[in-house]
Amino acid sequence: MSKLKMVLLSLSVSVGAVAIAHAGPVLGLKAGLWETTALMKMSMPGMPSMPQGQPIVEKSCVTAKDLEDAKNFAPANRPECKTTILKSTPTEIQAKVQCTGEGAANLTGSYKSSAPTAFSGVLNGTVTAEGQSIPISNTVQGKWLGADCGSVKPMNAAN
Repeated sequence: MSKLKMVLLSLSVSVGAVAIAHAGPVLGLKAGLWETTALMKMSMPGMPSMPQGQPIVEKSCVTAKDLEDAKNFAPANRPECKTTILKSTPTEIQAKVQCTGEGAANLTGSYKSSAPTAFSGVLNGTVTAEGQSIPISNTVQGKWLGADCGSVKPMNAAN
C-alpha cells in the first residue's frame, strides 16, 4: 500500500472518532461502543486502486471521560493535527481539522444528531501527500452499539 493511500485511509477512519469526540458533550452522545462508517470520495488522477466508494467501518470504545475532552481525538492519534470548534449548538457541531507534516490536511466538518445513539456528518477539504493536493469528501454515520465495549479497548488506552 502506498504512503498516500495509507494517509488517506488513516484520515478517513479517524473521521468518526473526531465526530464522536466533538459531538459528545454538545449533542449528548452516550459513552460505550460506537460503530462509525465513513465513505470517502476523492479526485485522484493516476490512482485507480483507491477504494473510492467502499465504506470503512470502525468500532471505538468511548468513555465518559473521553467525551469530556475533544483533545483525546486527534485524527489517527496524530499530535500534528489540531481541531477547532467553529459552531456548537444542542443538535449540531462544526469543526475544522488542520494537520501538518506527512499527510497535511485542511478539513471542515459538520456533524448532527437527533438522538444520543446516532450521528451523521460530512467532512470536506484537501489532503496533501507525496506532493499531491487531493480534494476529499467524507460522509460519516455513527451508531451506538451499547454501553459494554467488550474486547474493544477505550480510545485513549495505552497500547
